[in-house]
Amino acid sequence: MLLQSLGALTHLKTLYLRDSNFKGTILSLGALAQLKTLYMTGSNFKGTIFDQGSKVINVKELYLDGSSLDENLLQSLEVLSSLRLLSLGELNCTLPIQGLCELIHLQMLDISYNDFSGSLPLCLVNLTSLQWLDLSSNHFIGNISSSPLRGLKNLEHLSLSNNLFQIPISLSPFFNHSKLKNLDAWGNKIYAETNHQYFNPRFQLERLDLSDGGYSGAFPKFLYHQYNLQLVDLSHIQMREGFPSWLLHNNTKLEELYLVNSSLSGPLQLPLHSYMNLSYLDISDNCFIGSIPIEIGTYLPRLRELNMSINGFNGSIPSSFGNMSLLERLDLSNNRLSGGIPEYLTVGCVSLFELILSNNSLQGQVFSKSSNLGLLAELRLDDNQFTGSIPQSLSSLQISGRIPWWLGNMSSLQILDVSDNYLSSKIPNWMRNMSNLQILDLSQNYISGSLPSNFCPPNIIEVHLSKNKLQGLLMDSFYNCRSLMVLDLSHNNLIGGIPKWIGEIPLGYILMSHNHLEGEIPVQLCKLDKLSLIDLSHNNFSGHIPLPKL
Repeated sequence: MLLQSLGALTHLKTLYLRDSNFKGTILSLGALAQLKTLYMTGSNFKGTIFDQGSKVINVKELYLDGSSLDENLLQSLEVLSSLRLLSLGELNCTLPIQGLCELIHLQMLDISYNDFSGSLPLCLVNLTSLQWLDLSSNHFIGNISSSPLRGLKNLEHLSLSNNLFQIPISLSPFFNHSKLKNLDAWGNKIYAETNHQYFNPRFQLERLDLSDGGYSGAFPKFLYHQYNLQLVDLSHIQMREGFPSWLLHNNTKLEELYLVNSSLSGPLQLPLHSYMNLSYLDISDNCFIGSIPIEIGTYLPRLRELNMSINGFNGSIPSSFGNMSLLERLDLSNNRLSGGIPEYLTVGCVSLFELILSNNSLQGQVFSKSSNLGLLAELRLDDNQFTGSIPQSLSSLQISGRIPWWLGNMSSLQILDVSDNYLSSKIPNWMRNMSNLQILDLSQNYISGSLPSNFCPPNIIEVHLSKNKLQGLLMDSFYNCRSLMVLDLSHNNLIGGIPKWIGEIPLGYILMSHNHLEGEIPVQLCKLDKLSLIDLSHNNFSGHIPLPKL
């Protein structure tokens, strides 16, 4: 009934019929002669959509993503002679792709994330108006050199990713595609041609992704003649050369460069000028050696993410990292770096969200008191030789998740303050083995569960656990803590009584307010001759307040 009533809307130009069920042809749309855009994503069709008598032949954009269609669908689309855009992504069916070949005026075609297989039909060469084509995440096979894609010379965007195509590293099948700007072809088989006669390509790419292609050889020659690149991803293909500084020099608009696991080696040689547009650089899992260039922060000041992990870099971390005020993620882990963390890095990298320095030979104080890392959410320093304390600057950072396990590897750690964050889970048992820990502050988090049994690092002096979600009994949690002077358990959900062993600890401050403790206040508290402050308010204690013996 609804579709029949739509027939009176003769001036309707856009129609949304998402998540619907249709049977037969949609004859009731026949009067919508002005309809230009039709959305029927996520729908269920049985039969054809349009018949030869349909008047919706002026439809220019048709969206059927995520729909269930039968094999007659594509044939019924032949009446849409004005169709410019057809989106058939993530269909819940398989269709004969040959039915698309009659839509000769198509400019944009998306058939990604389907189960299409086999070679591309040769009749696709008829779609000479195509500017945007997405074939990604299917099971297509065949060599691109002999495919109909060679004839689609108006293409500007081409996505072949996650298929079984064979693609020559030279990209010679596309040399005459002068309008081609974006080529995404990751997850195919990239190979080197034999007896290839090289010519300069007519295209100037803006985006190139050939990652995960299994190729082994040199950088392709066409890449030396590209000047408009904004993104390049050649990860997981083995180039076996040095860092391509020429790529940055030739492409001043380059924003993203990914060369992960590309068998690059030698020292990291940066260009001789600053590159203000590069935001993302990942050269992890290669074979670089030598020092990190001391001027890296000067030449690449606008980086947001930098990953140099799993290489052979040695020497110290350059202070020029502090020039990267926009840097959000820095990963220098699994190298041979030594020395300390430069103070200028911790002061200048004000946007730093993630800092990973694991598995190096770094030493000294973790951060200086002047550190300005207010946005830091992930810090990994395990397997180094840091000494001293984690400073107060690490509190109030909005760190979330579990208490990091790698803190247990910092055997020299004396002060751990991660208060006022979003840490959750239980207090880990390994904390009791931190032999040099003197001050522990986990207050104002979301720590839950019971206090660990015999939780007593041998040199602990202060424990701050207030404003969490701790519950259960005190039991023997701090029994034998012979150096403990400050114990703050306030604002939790602890129950039961105060154990008698509390009189054996040299406490000066006891804060247990706002819990659910009950019973009598033990007289053993009177043995604490160093006690300066005690707060047991807002509990359920009963009986008399104990008095010391005179």
